[in-house]
Order: sequence, then structure tokens, then C-alpha cells
Amino acid sequence: MKGDDCKMSYVKRTAENSVAKIVAERLGMTLQELEREVLGKSRHTLPIQGMKEAADLFWEMKDGPIRVYGDYDDDGIQACAILDIGFKSLGIKNVTITVPRRFSDGYGVKPSNVTDMKSGLLITVDNGIAANEAITKAKENGVKVIVLDHHQARILDEKVFLPDADVIVDPHVTGGEFDDYCGGGLAYRFMLEVFKTKQCPKNVNDVLSTMISMAAIATVGDHVSILSDNRFMVRKGLEMMKHRKVSTGLSLLLDVMGLEGDITATDIALAPAINAFGRLEDKGSRKVESLVCYTGRPTKNVMRAAEIVKQKNQERKDFSSRSTNLAFELIEKSGQADKSVIVVQNDNFHPGLCGIIASNLTEQYRVPCIVFSKADNGIYVGSGRSRDWCNLKESLDACSDLLWQYGGHPAACGLSVKAEELDSFREKIQSVVKKVEEADSDIIYYDIDGDISSVKTLYCDLKKYGPYGVGNEEPIIRFKNLRLIANDYGEKSKTMGDVGQHIRLFADGMELSWFEKSGGTVAYKELGEPDVVDVIGTLSLNTYKGKSKLSFKVIAME
Repeated sequence: MKGDDCKMSYVKRTAENSVAKIVAERLGMTLQELEREVLGKSRHTLPIQGMKEAADLFWEMKDGPIRVYGDYDDDGIQACAILDIGFKSLGIKNVTITVPRRFSDGYGVKPSNVTDMKSGLLITVDNGIAANEAITKAKENGVKVIVLDHHQARILDEKVFLPDADVIVDPHVTGGEFDDYCGGGLAYRFMLEVFKTKQCPKNVNDVLSTMISMAAIATVGDHVSILSDNRFMVRKGLEMMKHRKVSTGLSLLLDVMGLEGDITATDIALAPAINAFGRLEDKGSRKVESLVCYTGRPTKNVMRAAEIVKQKNQERKDFSSRSTNLAFELIEKSGQADKSVIVVQNDNFHPGLCGIIASNLTEQYRVPCIVFSKADNGIYVGSGRSRDWCNLKESLDACSDLLWQYGGHPAACGLSVKAEELDSFREKIQSVVKKVEEADSDIIYYDIDGDISSVKTLYCDLKKYGPYGVGNEEPIIRFKNLRLIANDYGEKSKTMGDVGQHIRLFADGMELSWFEKSGGTVAYKELGEPDVVDVIGTLSLNTYKGKSKLSFKVIAME
């Protein structure tokens, strides 16, 4: 139950109750293959087309100048940091790392970013596959170009238009045994190939452990699949982070974010925190890249920089919460709550948070939502998020006559519109998109029937066969007739959050956390605060100040 009157049905997805068998089935492996994989005995560095040529070109152009152009999001930041650390470890000095500013520069390398280059090597990472004009300009100036990207190339009338780069490494375009890398993963594999081709740094193990940790953070944060080569990078990166075999800056960031002990892929979903700085400050992404690349001793300034990242994340949460609540009010007042698309604008919305606000609105109203912030020179700039039944990019195509600029894909978009055209755009897109009513589901699926008497063994199995994420989701566990008990202080329950909206409960061998989003304190009270419950959720280990406890995150309870 989630705090309402509906009766939920719990349905087991498979007859298996073994973590190993469930994971093996998801990964398409036999149990023997899975065991070899978790022991590190299976092949994991799969060949990537173009990577050898890219490494060869790098060594040819090593004397520079070399310019790396990345992206302002978590994946782009980690990718730039990997190349930054890798090049420095080789003593390559004539290198410029450019992490673009979210607002001033926007996404992707542009002709203006390469006009001053008259020779040398340009490496685009986490962008570039669609930057045809910029790369053509660089080539005209006599610059060699390597593209390390995982996005789609330009397509017009079903024809693919690739940039005129010397080497393109983009598995989505060039193909390969595995194609779902993120920018950080490709940057890591590029540096591996660079080391393999000619020269390794003296401290190669330290460098590799830091770089693979960054690749793991990027892989999880960019929501690519945790399969094949990605699964290896995330598992190895988690191990390095646990033992703090990472850069000083990344280690301090993990510390301030409270990540210690058995760190999981869920724990290193640091993307919102890393992105927050760039969302709130134009140069914020550059500051985060400088922090995670820092390898010196932990000075007060560096520790303060890590604290600021955490602080900016909290500011982002606060801004987003207030803005989302304001958006709810505006939607109700404007009568848009039942429309097929919601378009809302307010000068108080932070331009870097429009996407987050749109995502929150889309989840609440179950229709596509577009959010605009304050006008800049008479132009509103915004972001949109969609539902599975609406291709947002195609919907914008139908309204292109009213838009200043736009781009995106079926699930998300960025766009701008003249202030005087906003109302017309709202009316047109609401007429273009036909609303699809989404039925409420009263079924919750789970994977494993848990036994509280063997909960520690269950956790060990979950840990052994992880990491979990896209393509191999974390197993959902059900405990039937679970008896709740008082903790060591005699407390049967403990509320959490600013206004006690979340609740912590206790069972023999683990704590249960039920957050407001799935029920929380209100839902538990509506159940009558029972001593015996039927509960579904996920199991993990929570470590705080060196003390570890099994923690169960509640999805539903009856």
C-alpha cells in the first residue's frame, strides 16, 4: 500500500529465488560464465572500432597543441578529467582541456571554439559526432581531429552525415561487439589504448584506478547499460572508490557525500550533485572537473571545494523543490492540469533547473511538460520532458514555425521561443499532441522472496553478483509477515526529514527506510502502525562513521 485505498498486488517475476540464477538469466550467461565473470576471469575489454587509429594519431600529434573539448554534464566532466589525468601522467604539457559553460557556451563544439586553432590536434569527447561545421572549420585550419562520442550522427532523409574527422570513435555509428559506452567510458578506453600503444606512465596503476573510477561514475550517471565492458568498469571502479585508490579530489568528494564502505552503483549516482554546480553557475562544471582531477595533498582549499559541490547540490534540491511547487500553482491557476501538454513559464525559475522541474511535472501530471525561465533579450529558453507515448522531438517539429531554436529526442528537448510567441506555441503544441490516459497499475513486481533469518547471506549474494543498473536492475525483494521490533533505544519507529515525512522502522538484522515519495510516515500511520508487515523493496548496506547496518528501502508495504 502507498498510503491510498487501493489494494496492491505483488507478483513474482520468476520462479527462481537465487540471486545468481536471476542475474545470470538477465545477462544471458550460464552460472559458470557468471562465476568466471565475478572472479574477473572473463574477457571485458572488447575491441572498439577506431580506437587503435585514435591512439596512433594522438602519439603522432603528442607535441601539440592539443585541445580537448567536452561537455558540461557529469559524463562530459568525467571524460575530460580522465583525459586530463591521463595526459598529465605521460608528461604531455601542451594540452588545453575545455569544459564548456552550460549557459554561455551550450552543448557541443562550435566553429567559434576552433577558429583560433591553426595546427595541432582537436579531441572532442562526449560530443562531436554531430558537430560537422566545427570539425570542417578545424580541418580547413590544418587541425587533426579525433571524435570520441556515443551520440547519434546527423540524419537527414534517412541518410547519415558524419563529420570530416580524421578518426571517429562512436560505437553507435561504427558498430562493434558492444556499443553502449558513455563518453567517460570511451575516454577511459582511449587512454588504455594510448598506454598500450607506446608508453605507460610510471605510476600506471594509480592512474588507471582513478580513471576507471571516473568512468564508473560517468557510466552510472549517464544511464547507459551496466552490461559487458560497462559492467566491468563499474565493478572495478566501485572497488577502487571503496579503498580510495582515486585522485585526492575525488576521494574528498566521496567523503563529503558520505560514501564509504561497500559503495554500490546506486551510491555513485553522483550525477545530480556533480551537475548541480554547472546548473547554478556558468563555470561550475569547470570547477568540478578541476576538483576531481586534483592529485596533490588534501589542503583546506580543496576540502572546501568538495564541500561547495555538496552545498550546491543542496541548493539545487531546494531551488527545484520551491520551483516545482510554484509550477504546480501556476498550472492549476492556468487550467492546464488536464491538457495534453503543459507549458509553463516564470521569471523565478532558474534556467539551469528547467529540465528538473519539467521532469517533476511530467511525473506528476503524466503528460509532456515544457518549462521556460526568464526571458533573455526577448527570448524564453526552456527544457521539456515527455512520456513514452509522445515523441517530443516530432511534436516540436510540427511547431517549428513558432520556435527560435530547438533540439532533442523523443523523451527530452531544449528549446527557445520569442516571448510574444509563447502563448501561440502553447496553444499549437497542445493541439498537436493528443493526450493518452495512462492507467494506474495496481501490480508491483518483485524478484526474490526474502527470509529475515538469512538476510545477511542474501545481501552477500546481492553484492557478489552486482553491480546493478540499466539492463540488470537491482533485484526487488519481498519479506512476508515481517515482524517489526524496537531498536536499541526502545524506539519502534523514527521519523526523518525536515517535517518528519519519512520514517525508519526496525526488524531483526536490518533497518527499513520508507520515504515520502512511495508512502513514508503518512502511509505507515494510515496502515495503523502495524507490528507485522508484508513489504517490498531493495536491500543494501549503509555505512556511517565506520559502522555498517543492513538497510531496506521500502517500495511498498501492507
